[in-house]
Amino acid sequence: FYTILRCTLLTDEKPFENIMMGGFILSEDGTPMHASLGNVIDPLQVIDEYGTDAFRCYAASCALGEDNPFRRKDVVRGTKLLRKLWNVQQFISNIVKEGKPNKPKNLQDIDQWILTKYSKLVNKCTEQMDVFDYSQAMKEIEYFLWHELADHYLEMIKGSLEAAEKAREDMKKLQADNEAILRKAREERENILKEARETRDKLINEAKDKASEEAEKLIEKARQ
Repeated sequence: FYTILRCTLLTDEKPFENIMMGGFILSEDGTPMHASLGNVIDPLQVIDEYGTDAFRCYAASCALGEDNPFRRKDVVRGTKLLRKLWNVQQFISNIVKEGKPNKPKNLQDIDQWILTKYSKLVNKCTEQMDVFDYSQAMKEIEYFLWHELADHYLEMIKGSLEAAEKAREDMKKLQADNEAILRKAREERENILKEARETRDKLINEAKDKASEEAEKLIEKARQ
């Protein structure tokens, strides 16, 4: 309130187009926090225990303008959500290892389904964020990530991915076997050529060849 008032008096203009009024975080028993009551929860201690991102997930889950009792299980839920996101990212990175893949010519029904769900999610969350309903957007994203993407889509495509991976491995083995066969064939070819040269050299008898030339000359004279 004081920031709004001060900016208005200094500039004679409204300082913001939109203002969000957040609620209070209460103690775990739902009562307001007061140092005299000894029920103040230090957010830095929570961050040290669970991490900054998990605490952000908890804060984003609190509806705008509502007072919320602090519950550690909500922070733990943020930790689990982030771990799930990390696992999904690792799973996808193991599939897409060489940058962004090319767009497929044809999409399977299951691919069209998840893309439809994703597109609807983007539209819905955009509408919610435009009216500052970030807690509901957080719930929509969490549900999509955890149940539709991870539990359904990724589980359903694992079989086809494993089959494709096995096919790639079989192709690599076949290629390696083919290269080994060609290498062995080249070695055998060299051995065969070597033996042929040695055999050919052994068959050459200069004395016999010279004698045959003399015989041919004598036969020619006799014919004359």
